[in-house]
Amino acid sequence: MVKNFITLAVIVGIIGGVSYYNSNYDPQKLQQAEFQAQMEAQAEIEAAKEAEQKAALEAIQEEAAKKLEADKAEEIQLAKNEEDGDGAEEVVETEAAPAASKEWEVIEEWPTTTPDTYRLLFECSNGNFVVECFKEWAPLGADRFYQLAREGFYNECRFFRVVPGFVVQWGINGDPNTTKAWDGSEFKDDKLVEGNKTGYITFANRGPNSRSTQVFINFKDNRQLDNYQGYGFPAFGKVIEGFDKVQGINAEYGQTPDQGLIRSRGNKYLEEKYPRMDYIKNVALVK
Repeated sequence: MVKNFITLAVIVGIIGGVSYYNSNYDPQKLQQAEFQAQMEAQAEIEAAKEAEQKAALEAIQEEAAKKLEADKAEEIQLAKNEEDGDGAEEVVETEAAPAASKEWEVIEEWPTTTPDTYRLLFECSNGNFVVECFKEWAPLGADRFYQLAREGFYNECRFFRVVPGFVVQWGINGDPNTTKAWDGSEFKDDKLVEGNKTGYITFANRGPNSRSTQVFINFKDNRQLDNYQGYGFPAFGKVIEGFDKVQGINAEYGQTPDQGLIRSRGNKYLEEKYPRMDYIKNVALVK
């Protein structure tokens, strides 16, 4: 009886072992499991690729949308500029710098009184330009500018303030003694007849009735200056030739030079600190 029981137990054990082996180590099942794992891994890879492609597509679409929005904004701004009259800037600039140049005849003897209309040739380190001035635009400004040019005040003056897209300014003499001699020479404001268009020239100021020797030329239409704080910057003349030379004045120093040091040390300070600054060699009355 015991022997039979032992035999039966052995048989059951063998059968159980075979069953366990078949369920866990069957080659066919192992192949199926491996194949399933590979399929799952491949599915994960495909999902990752799909997500990456989707993200790239979304980035491209977002960039295209931004460009479209920027293009629309630019079109709106251009349309607004045309409505505001900013489109006339090129016309004014053409007037200020005609393509055809001429030989200017220098007037050796300057009249003692300011002509109603006069032209000044500025011979500069980077080329020449001509300014035409009109007393009917700003009689006091035109008269002071003529007086300063006639006395040679602007000869050797540096363009100490150059702001691209805005203005170029000068009018502090290279000799501190000459600059000091003009202290207290402020004169009254003119009424605004002509404003700050492209290529137009006007006196700088620091408030009402404070114009003296400094002037600037507008690189573009600066209408915001016409009635600035109620007193504005009335133009007295315009560039009629060589506006490209005005635009080409060296702008690398911007408006960093210290005007106080220019007044106290003159060109010595500017030559030391800003050696490539453009300047006026000579101003001549021409016809």
